Amino acid sequence: MARVDGRSRAPVAWGRRNNVPSSYELILPADMSFSAQQAFFNLLFEKLDALPGVTAAGGASFLPLNGFIMVLGNNGIDNGDLFPSNLRNKPWFVVNGGLDRLYPISAVEPFTNHLKSSGVEIDYHPEPDGQHNTAWWPWMKAPFEKFVTDHPRNPDPDTLTWETSDLSLNRAHWLVIDKLGAQANDAKEMSDANVINSFAMARFAATTSSLFDRSKASGRVDLVRKSNTVEATTKGVSAFTLLLSPDKFDFTKPVKVVANGRTVFEARVEKSLETLLKWAAHDNDRTMLYAAELKINLNR
Repeated sequence: MARVDGRSRAPVAWGRRNNVPSSYELILPADMSFSAQQAFFNLLFEKLDALPGVTAAGGASFLPLNGFIMVLGNNGIDNGDLFPSNLRNKPWFVVNGGLDRLYPISAVEPFTNHLKSSGVEIDYHPEPDGQHNTAWWPWMKAPFEKFVTDHPRNPDPDTLTWETSDLSLNRAHWLVIDKLGAQANDAKEMSDANVINSFAMARFAATTSSLFDRSKASGRVDLVRKSNTVEATTKGVSAFTLLLSPDKFDFTKPVKVVANGRTVFEARVEKSLETLLKWAAHDNDRTMLYAAELKINLNR
């Protein structure tokens, strides 16, 4: 591991095989204030973005071509940890062929329509003569690239939904689920993409009422952020954390959190250099710099 002093040359391994820099110089700031640290990380990630083969950005959308979500329903894969409502967090671009021997339109389309009716944003392109290949690419290239361009990555979306039964898989963007457990004030109803309730799914519903296994207890949080107010709808969750970005929250004003109609927090939140450094190191992403952690305990 490279030693990092006030001025350090750290070995790197990125870029093309024949074009790898032997070192990359990082000059740590002498000013250790919060604003200086934030500026330092912005500059650092700009440098990384400029290098060949390096990106700080994650996925902006899902782009399944000739795929089928119910492959995940295989007994060897579906272990009770699959939550299709989480798919609402990203837009989809979907192409399926009518003559596909594995996943034809006739089999896939009812599930695609079900997810769309459940709130998943899907740009669907059925190819009636398409097989299990990409022969349609010459005329689909333009709409595919337009979709990617029109849906840039949003690191801190104003609306989020996340459900989990495993606290090692407990984060979506600026939401972290800390503890599971039913609460007296839990939401009574939350629209669930896992539940089959449409006529188009009648054949599948004859054998089951859900897409995936629900044998494990889970918890879910839906968030809507409007300025400095966050409205949370929760079920099966007793504690969660909100990561507050200075780009989204005004730290000179109170932050208000309402959970299931009850105000659970309303006060000013102070910026924390420790929090900034912690999540900057974890995410390695200059678009996801968090100045504070706001921990919400629904047991109180």
